[in-house]
Amino acid sequence: PEVGKTTVVCTLAGLRREDGELELNDQMILQTGGGRVTISEVHVRNGSDYSISVDPCSVEEVQQFVSEFCDDLLRGAMAGDERAAEGFGISAEAERAIRNMSKLTVKRTKLPDGQIRRDDLAQELAGKVGKKEDLLVEVLTRMDLPRRNKTSITLPRDSAVAGLDWVRKTAAEINYGRHPDFSLPRRVEITVPMRILGSEDLDVRLIDTRGVDEPSAPRRDLQA
Repeated sequence: PEVGKTTVVCTLAGLRREDGELELNDQMILQTGGGRVTISEVHVRNGSDYSISVDPCSVEEVQQFVSEFCDDLLRGAMAGDERAAEGFGISAEAERAIRNMSKLTVKRTKLPDGQIRRDDLAQELAGKVGKKEDLLVEVLTRMDLPRRNKTSITLPRDSAVAGLDWVRKTAAEINYGRHPDFSLPRRVEITVPMRILGSEDLDVRLIDTRGVDEPSAPRRDLQA
């Protein structure tokens, strides 16, 4: 974790804004940070257009992630704090995506006295529903998986948006679960209309992996 894998991949693949006035993280087209950012492997290769393809998790895999998320919520409700208990099963990346897909986010409101009030919509729902089976159905219903059946998207040739800006926005929406047409990704592949590493003779593919800063969470990608 926190070793700059995504920053290196972006620099080698040309997915970087050449603007010295921007902070380093803001120069990168893919999302960077101190760990717990990338939800799945991201492959970058050369192609004819700017495009993004997604190998989505199966319905069964998504249901398993949501089941673990519900377990965490119910354990948190029993503990009185959603992150109070040790050994929570779901990764921070998957939790963030599920919350965004189901619109069960944490809302923060600044109060007149300067304090921040934190309203966890998922925790509130868990308190109202109570039963694991009912909570699971409710979260999956809110995620609207049947609609999230898209697996690829390409920058329109007549688009006024710059290719790198389009990749940055679209990849972030998919990674964070904010794109209404995509499910949880198992792997994301980004193609760019340029030669990776400037090589004309080799078909180079760069792979950005998830970090390993959550050893207690199941790592299905490493198991596979």
